[in-house]
Amino acid sequence: MGASVVIVGGELVLYLDPAGRGLLTFPGSEPDRARVALARAAGALRRLFRQRRRRSLRIERIDGEPAARSALADTFLEAGFRADYKGLVLERSDALAASDRAGFGRSVDRVVPDEEPVA
Repeated sequence: MGASVVIVGGELVLYLDPAGRGLLTFPGSEPDRARVALARAAGALRRLFRQRRRRSLRIERIDGEPAARSALADTFLEAGFRADYKGLVLERSDALAASDRAGFGRSVDRVVPDEEPVA
């Protein structure tokens, strides 16, 4: 899996590094709107992962800090990730079985893996 970005409402929200272990967030200027965008972006990562062949997606760091201790961890837990000793994990079976609860992953403009050129 290469690097991926998630764009919501025309704005960059998430960057997932090529290894899938580090995540950078790009919060918007309005905190309430940024929380909604982040929740949708977390759900979009789950949808993207369903299309990949890996058994799990383990995010170990969010914005440079341990993922499980990040202030944003709850958003990913609500999107179907679970906490483990290395970070936040999404198992392939969970990603395939999960529905788009509470609108997670909806209204996302684009999830762009590095293999796809951005127009």
